[in-house]
Amino acid sequence: MHRYIFSAGEYKFLDLMSRRGGKALLLGVGQNSNSSVHLVEEFGNLEYKVQDKPCWSLTVEEYLAMPLEEQHRLRRLNLGENLDYDTVYHFEALDDALKRARAIRFGKIGNAELRLMKIADVVRVGLDEVRRDPWFLRSKVQKSR
Repeated sequence: MHRYIFSAGEYKFLDLMSRRGGKALLLGVGQNSNSSVHLVEEFGNLEYKVQDKPCWSLTVEEYLAMPLEEQHRLRRLNLGENLDYDTVYHFEALDDALKRARAIRFGKIGNAELRLMKIADVVRVGLDEVRRDPWFLRSKVQKSR
């Protein structure tokens, strides 16, 4: 199996975990810390996420063989720095959607709130939401200078 520097879809470790029943457990943090939400952005083909598609087939070995300037350019592209706007996360909106779908469990350890959910449910519920509103997970804001 190839190791991709900016892996996509079926090559992402989180997607592999999802297809094998993997779960996300958030301990004392909210959905803004849930990396599996990025699968929703990718699979939803959201405009602010598609900027890294040219990089997706690049292996680690190919990336490391590139001149440093090209590596930096690709990293900036992957981070969306080529967009004419910035975005602000509001992944926390997923909590209500996951509650409605009965796809999240809450608990506590001391003062820390816990959230437990299947990664596949995050993707399924998140995709339902972004199909209704592509900006469900983020807000578009003016680019900071």
